Amino acid sequence: MTLRKTWPSAAFLALTLLGSGCGPSGPSVVRVTGTVTRHGEPVNMLVVNFLPESGRPSWGVTDKDGHYTLNYERGRDGAITGAHKVWVEFKPSSPKIEAEYHNGTLKLHRDLQTILGKYGKQTSPLVEEVKEDNQVIDLHLD
Repeated sequence: MTLRKTWPSAAFLALTLLGSGCGPSGPSVVRVTGTVTRHGEPVNMLVVNFLPESGRPSWGVTDKDGHYTLNYERGRDGAITGAHKVWVEFKPSSPKIEAEYHNGTLKLHRDLQTILGKYGKQTSPLVEEVKEDNQVIDLHLD
C-alpha cells in the first residue's frame, strides 16, 4: 500500500475525530477549588453546586477539611466562566453514613440544618463569578 492511497483515509479519520468532539472544543472551563466553612469551622459532606446563567453546571463534594474541587464533566474539572448561583446540599459519603444520618447517630456539622435552610437550592443568596484559571473560591456560610 502506498502513501498516496492511505493519505485520504487518514485525513478523513482525523477530520471525523475532530468533528465528533474528540478534539479541544466547547466552552472555556476554569479549574475552581475552595473551602466551605461556617463560623471558621470546615463543613464536610456537602455538595457544592455552581449553576451558571446558561450552560452546564459544575459540582464538588467537601471533604473533612471543607475542601472541594469543582467537576464540569467526566475527566474535566472546573466551571465555565461567568456568574454562578451557588447552592449546597447534604451528601452522605456512603450508605452506612446515610443510614446513620437518618437514625440520628451521625455527628454532623452543628449548623447543618441552618446551612441547608439558608444556602439550599431554592433559597441560596450566593452568587460567585468564575473568571480566571486556577481560581480559589472559599465559601463562608455564616
